[in-house]
Amino acid sequence: MKSIFTRCLFALIFVGPSNFLMAQEAPEEKEEKKIQFNGDFRFRPEYDWNSNNGSSTSNEGTGKRDNRFRLRYRMRLAAVYNWNENIKIGLRFRTGVPTSIQSPHVNLGYKGLGMVPFNLDKIFFRYEKGEYWGWVGKNSFPFWKQNELFWDDDVLPEGLVFGAKYKAGSVDVSPTAAYFMANNIPVDGNSAFPFNGSGKGFGNGDNYGDIIGAQIKLSHKNDNYQGVASFGYYDMNDIFTTPELSFDAADETGPYLVLNYKFLMASLQFKSFVIWDKWPITLGYDFVTNMEDYEDEKYDETFDDLGLRDQLRKETTSHTASISVGRSGQKGDWQFTYYYAHKEMFSVVSYFTEDDWVRWGNIHANRNTNYSGHEFRLVYTIAKNFNVVTRFYTLEALERRRPGDDQLESGNRLRVDFNISF
Repeated sequence: MKSIFTRCLFALIFVGPSNFLMAQEAPEEKEEKKIQFNGDFRFRPEYDWNSNNGSSTSNEGTGKRDNRFRLRYRMRLAAVYNWNENIKIGLRFRTGVPTSIQSPHVNLGYKGLGMVPFNLDKIFFRYEKGEYWGWVGKNSFPFWKQNELFWDDDVLPEGLVFGAKYKAGSVDVSPTAAYFMANNIPVDGNSAFPFNGSGKGFGNGDNYGDIIGAQIKLSHKNDNYQGVASFGYYDMNDIFTTPELSFDAADETGPYLVLNYKFLMASLQFKSFVIWDKWPITLGYDFVTNMEDYEDEKYDETFDDLGLRDQLRKETTSHTASISVGRSGQKGDWQFTYYYAHKEMFSVVSYFTEDDWVRWGNIHANRNTNYSGHEFRLVYTIAKNFNVVTRFYTLEALERRRPGDDQLESGNRLRVDFNISF
């Protein structure tokens, strides 16, 4: 595994000149310091039904999960301190169970009217000058994406990011590079882990789970259309198959295992304003392939411990397609969007990707891969900062998961989100 120094050096070379992070003088006393606050609140009724388990004899022979209705809410509060025109320092708090990195939502009646969990989920230092920018800390995923099927908006990476934006004729060129720490427990075959179980790493003996990412985004816009293309590579090493946050929370006795991932991702988006400006049409497509070879014998023991069907070692590709009509953001706006998703087992990391489509697994071990399905979404904007989003999902597993499974998992879900920001 490359050292942190090498990875950061790569990021600096990828983005641009080494004088990007020039030293800044402290602001003069007469300069006014500004703090900006913002937040949002969501209320969500949600219903799940007709969800098959992998075994047709589970749940007293029904082979199905019980139907489930939940009332949920989310609150987020953020503050940004503008130290000067180049430097910002920010933080954000959100509701949500700390062991669930993908979801800030809390059920009504959580723990019998107990206190609501409210956690710091962002803390960062950001620098921007001219066409260059960067941040260090814990912040939003910095690479351009048009949906959450590769990376969930609520999963906030921790590390260093550098980016830039150039003009090449009428095209905006935006390179971004990052180094993230995914876990801070050294991984090797002989480590004495501070939790029950053991890990099997593929590094050099004292490595930590980390991620290096690089992306080029190309975009062009005129009065009639807007086009975006992005190409990215994400090298992830010694990533736990179960989120590290769950080690103290989950009542598990088995080993906590790690995998490497090498993702290539390409995304295309085209938006047309020609038919009617109020009803633009947007087409989107994403392709992801994981180039890591899990059929290599070094992974044999890991996959034996995972207890998965051998066929799943080959399932490393995903693609999504979408069409959207209309817009949102202004009072009276309507927008309809359709998504098709095909996500093979190891085409994304199950607890980095979205947690919207399926109810498989739990907050400690989400299983948001190995399915194909559809989302139908309708957005109505009641006021500038207030909208209602209705989403219907229907899907089925691509492969049976366990050797003893005799049917494909499935599920239907309906959500209505009432969102207000301030």
